[in-house]
Amino acid sequence: MDYPVFLGLIGGALFVYRLLLTVYRLVFHPLAEFPGPKLAAATRLYEAYYDVLQGGKYIFQIGELHKQYGPIVRISPHELHVNDPSYHATLYSHIGRWDKYYFTFKPFQRPGAGAFTIGHDDHQKRRAALAPFFSKEKVSEREPFLSEQVELLVSRVERNVASGEVLDIGIAYAAFSMDIATGYAQGNTMGNLDRTDFNKDLANFFTDFGPLWVLGKHIPLLPWLFRRAPKWMLSYLGDRLAAYKAFSQRNLAQVRLVMSESKQAATDTKGHVSIIHELLKADGLPRTSSKEQDLFDESDIVLSGGTEASRTLRVLTYHLCANPKIMTRLREELDKAAPVGSKTPPSLHELRKLPFLTAVITEGTRLSYGAVTRLQRIAPDRTTRYGNWTIPAGTPVGMSNGLIFHDEEYFPDSHSFIPERWLDPKEKAKLDAVFAPFGRGPRMCLGVNLAWAELYLSVSALFSKFDMELYKTTIEDVQFGSDAFVAQTKSPNGVRVTVKHRRDASKF
Repeated sequence: MDYPVFLGLIGGALFVYRLLLTVYRLVFHPLAEFPGPKLAAATRLYEAYYDVLQGGKYIFQIGELHKQYGPIVRISPHELHVNDPSYHATLYSHIGRWDKYYFTFKPFQRPGAGAFTIGHDDHQKRRAALAPFFSKEKVSEREPFLSEQVELLVSRVERNVASGEVLDIGIAYAAFSMDIATGYAQGNTMGNLDRTDFNKDLANFFTDFGPLWVLGKHIPLLPWLFRRAPKWMLSYLGDRLAAYKAFSQRNLAQVRLVMSESKQAATDTKGHVSIIHELLKADGLPRTSSKEQDLFDESDIVLSGGTEASRTLRVLTYHLCANPKIMTRLREELDKAAPVGSKTPPSLHELRKLPFLTAVITEGTRLSYGAVTRLQRIAPDRTTRYGNWTIPAGTPVGMSNGLIFHDEEYFPDSHSFIPERWLDPKEKAKLDAVFAPFGRGPRMCLGVNLAWAELYLSVSALFSKFDMELYKTTIEDVQFGSDAFVAQTKSPNGVRVTVKHRRDASKF
């Protein structure tokens, strides 16, 4: 057979296949009757246009589609999206089996991590092994360690008071969060707060990971190659990628040391064991690869996720500096919480009881969103319902914090920083029903208690002690601009401040 004829046959076969596939998706597919644009139902290229070519903008297009088609929309050949806050508790329920959607999590290339485990049953086993490690009681036991890290952060900010130099506070927060994550989960910190540059290349990698995740959804080979590239090769692609590779290699070394029964690298002087110890002593954990690889996957994702509190701290810093009245009210509450004549700050237990501090942090988490992308759930063994619609078993259905948290019915003036919205108990109960920056249900983020403790202690310490003034920083430096799994800001400049000692400070 002639070569041109062969190519023509192949091309013709592919054309017929695509044509028949499109007809099936538009006419015979189980989701064919659901509202939405026909192009999105026919091909993922519709989503890829907004995500890849427009830079993570599909979430905003989804919002526009809901305005046109209603609260439930078919946004891809295989997936539905609901934009109705009242449905949140149903979709993210503890009742029944709920799988995750491989399409969203495959770019991370970490199938052994509990957070990215697709199947419900395997996830439950992995979660059960680590849940006690991150309980509220365990976090409270580690308050001395957390306070040490807060003191170290304060001492680093002090240096800028003395020098008068502008401080990229966002990079400092990332170093702080990573040191807490590594110290809490591994028993020894990375020491980023001790570094002159706060290990900014690693911090910037986590900030800029979004485009790689977006591309990886549509080009699966890309993250596979990245995960397997040697450090020397990544160094040619930029210091940030090389810094992440060094971070991963450190984590792998920790896993190997624990597996070889060496406790020096994973147990601190007070005997605080690591997550690797907890996983090693758990029975019946599912395996996706070797034991070493699965342990590494879990460790790598737990530590990477541990940086998310720094995003909330950046948002809080901007809004507190930009809203003096809110700052004044917060400080009045913090000053009252400190014992008269005491030079020690309030304990974590005392801080948790402060209503306005809690409201400030809650509003900060709302405007930093947690995972901003749509987090799909799949009921693998049953049909589910939304209103009059019957959703076929095995269908990915997602909702997005980036849309829910700006529903004006629940959050009036939703783009503004208004902590007071959380103070009325009745109103708070209404908001809590749809507010889940750390997730909800059986897939809720394991690190929620650690993140809250980190936020309570750091916000209290920093804004009780220092006056910060924004330096060449605007609202766009903290404002949601694109979907990068987490919220990518409209401007990449970060939050920069000049720092002085608080003029009216009288305590701690």
